[in-house]
Amino acid sequence: MTSAIPYIIATVGIGALLALWFITTYQVISRKTQDLIHAADQVRLLRESFHQMRNGPHEASAKKMLDTSTRIYSQIEKSYNETLRKPLCRAPAFVMGFRKAEKGTIQFLESRRKSL
Repeated sequence: MTSAIPYIIATVGIGALLALWFITTYQVISRKTQDLIHAADQVRLLRESFHQMRNGPHEASAKKMLDTSTRIYSQIEKSYNETLRKPLCRAPAFVMGFRKAEKGTIQFLESRRKSL
């Protein structure tokens, strides 16, 4: 019985570290996912606005705003994918169901929006 106490303490300690690792990874990646969702919504809204303003007096400014928003979305998507590739985030992210955001894919975001 005396020799079992160190094993129990080690098991509890390792379990606590694993839980902390997964919780921290979830917080980081879910924050990045929310940023990605918001950026995709912004691109979608600006794309709709651009289509409404097409051949109008504000077409150039709408196009510029859409291009800027698209670049911002690409940067956020790149940051999200880089976070998933980090060694400390890779395993927990895979286990929790986070996947790489494909270039310009909005369906990915629709599935993540429902789970967050």
